[in-house]
Amino acid sequence: GRIMMHGSTLIVLAETDLLDRQIISLAAGASKIIGVDGGCAVLHRLSIRPDLILGDFDSLDHLVLQSMSESGVEVLTFPQDKDMTDGELAVLESSNRGWPYPLLTGTASSSETDHILGNIFLLTKYPDAILRTRREIIRCAGPGTLEFLQEDGISVSIIPLEPAVFKLQGFRYDGLQKVIPGDTKTLRNRLREERGILEVKLGKILTIQGKEEPHMI
Repeated sequence: GRIMMHGSTLIVLAETDLLDRQIISLAAGASKIIGVDGGCAVLHRLSIRPDLILGDFDSLDHLVLQSMSESGVEVLTFPQDKDMTDGELAVLESSNRGWPYPLLTGTASSSETDHILGNIFLLTKYPDAILRTRREIIRCAGPGTLEFLQEDGISVSIIPLEPAVFKLQGFRYDGLQKVIPGDTKTLRNRLREERGILEVKLGKILTIQGKEEPHMI
């Protein structure tokens, strides 16, 4: 379906690379906001009040934590030794509370490959979740229909996680595609209409939608 930027649960991770104005805009449209560890400092600096903050808070200034706690923000503290990332804890927590569409604001440009892949593959486990970086929107889809809007970025790459069959409409390269993991022919397709439709008939895929040039952000 449509990218649920509005009405989503905004999850601000410590390593987010979003511009301040992007975070402010997403926060304005979110139904719930979760600050994750160092991400709380970003929210605090922008005077955005989250509904919940969580993490082991090892990388957060205690004054920020105190300020949020005193203003009535719910705080969930986890030990440093835990068997999932703070990002996954946040998605799980929002899911358990019935909060809609987790929207993770992370990064895809960090040098820590494990963190990047960890966040991306989180989407395969929680298919409602979306990862939003400064320049990209990353989603995972199984059989069903996804919509892409040109305003969110003209470039769309599709990466198969398993043998997949899908149909594209509104793109430069339209029609039926059959791909297996490792195929690169469906990278950097482009929207040629305001709205593109991807219908996954078989398999599971990742989609990465982005702007073509940094200055277009």
